[in-house]
Amino acid sequence: MLSRLSRGATIVAAVTLLAPASASAFKPTGVTAAPADPQAGANSNFTLHFDVEEPTRDLKGFVIHLPPGEVGAVTATPLCTQAQFAAKACPANTQVGTTATHATAYPTPITGLAVNVPGKLYNLAPIGPEPARLGIRLTPDVGDEILLQSIVTVRPGDGGLDSSTDGLPRTSAIGPIDINAVDITLFGKAGDPAKGFVSNPTSCAVATTTVDAVAYDGTQGSGSAAFTPTGCDKLAFAPTIAAALDPGAKAGRPSITTVVESPPGQANARSVQITLPAGLGAVVTTLNHACPEAVFAQGACAANAQIGTAKAETPALAAPLEGPVVLVKPDASPLPELIIDLHGPIDLRLPVTFGFGAGGRLQSTLDGLPDTALSRFTLTLAGGPDGLLSNARDLCTAPIAHVDATFVGQNGATSSSSVVPQIAGCLPQVSAKLKGLRSRHPVLNLRYSAPPGQRLASVGVSLPRTLRFDSRHARKAITVLAGGRKVARPTLRLTGAAITVGGLPKGGARTVEVHVKRGALRIARRLRAGQSVKLTLATADAAGAKQKLPLSVRAAR
Repeated sequence: MLSRLSRGATIVAAVTLLAPASASAFKPTGVTAAPADPQAGANSNFTLHFDVEEPTRDLKGFVIHLPPGEVGAVTATPLCTQAQFAAKACPANTQVGTTATHATAYPTPITGLAVNVPGKLYNLAPIGPEPARLGIRLTPDVGDEILLQSIVTVRPGDGGLDSSTDGLPRTSAIGPIDINAVDITLFGKAGDPAKGFVSNPTSCAVATTTVDAVAYDGTQGSGSAAFTPTGCDKLAFAPTIAAALDPGAKAGRPSITTVVESPPGQANARSVQITLPAGLGAVVTTLNHACPEAVFAQGACAANAQIGTAKAETPALAAPLEGPVVLVKPDASPLPELIIDLHGPIDLRLPVTFGFGAGGRLQSTLDGLPDTALSRFTLTLAGGPDGLLSNARDLCTAPIAHVDATFVGQNGATSSSSVVPQIAGCLPQVSAKLKGLRSRHPVLNLRYSAPPGQRLASVGVSLPRTLRFDSRHARKAITVLAGGRKVARPTLRLTGAAITVGGLPKGGARTVEVHVKRGALRIARRLRAGQSVKLTLATADAAGAKQKLPLSVRAAR
């Protein structure tokens, strides 16, 4: 982020030769680094300034260590390709900031001219496995334009961003230059249409930016500045969780998938604790497959130590992070833990610890997450013979299985969510009552309950030969309830022997009742009270899965 040579430069001074100062004095000074709006989580322009003490040593490069949580969303704008950048033709909608370099140029050894070189920052296509890269285009009034690139990396300790710029010019069309100061502004919103680019931390802890500078003679120095985000209590924090199990049968070794989603503009999560349904426990023989910590560090774990996969999606990166979930035996703990070993534009390892909650339910805790927006996080633990989990009961039956989650935000807020997981192999529950035979005007009441974690989109019933729908009266004599509420305009597809009921609420219903009242049915053949009647009830869930369920009901007077 450098300078621009101003044609109307001013003569600054110099009647004496400038002597170099001591090496210890070279460093960034007067550092300021803060957003225009300190509101936690806000998309606000972030401005950095630093002066160079002893500029005659010639600033060669610098590294900006942004505070944890001060992040840029690579996906906010298109990327300027390397070819476009080299041709000085980055599209306007890839610009993500500005810069200015303030320098002194020396046409003669004793004549110094103040020059200011403006520039633009672009969201540049990364090279290889790196999270992001900035293109810096400096446009001096005199001489050729200057192209530099800044490589953005992620610190493994706190998840903060580092931006490294090297090869700053020390000469110009006017003569040698000394860089005196640098200004950089990263846009809070960028692109067309504008989207959030740089965002503030969602924690209200002190946020410190450090600048490390190096001169051409190898001298180094550092300077820092801090600001404190405000308004953490104003940030919403409401992540959600969804879950699926396969299968739910007793003694099964199920796979389980959990998906945590966080709406944009909210506080980021610092920790997530998930409590599994009662009846799910860890398999001891699988725990014995844990890979020793030292072996894991070498990347030499046995295949059976990998027990799942994970995927993290964030607007801060152009591609998701993906990788295995590995069972690891820590040196300092008797209990194994899971390591989520993510790879992509960055490498990230997240430890997951085990514990037990109320009623002995198995819990997993992921703590110390970086202050970065995580739009979607998917974790799958494999099932089968080497699976980690086992069902001690049939999860398709009562009590209803729940997956509970407790979240703690970077802003200190807490949130909880509880869901009924989708459980493969569970059938809808159905019941029926048939009465009114004495009056020869039968009444049929049907009830359908979706399997755990699912919703019904339509239901139906096929009648035996002894019963038929009366097409003249049926449509007015059938009432449908979804989730206990009357459906105003159900769709009825009716034949003499069957009916299909649709028009349920968008997204389906957990329970559906169909009341076939007096006048809708007629007795087609001899039917006595106490006689068993065979019905076929049908369901289709919101995902399109269909079931046909035979049911015998005893006719009542």
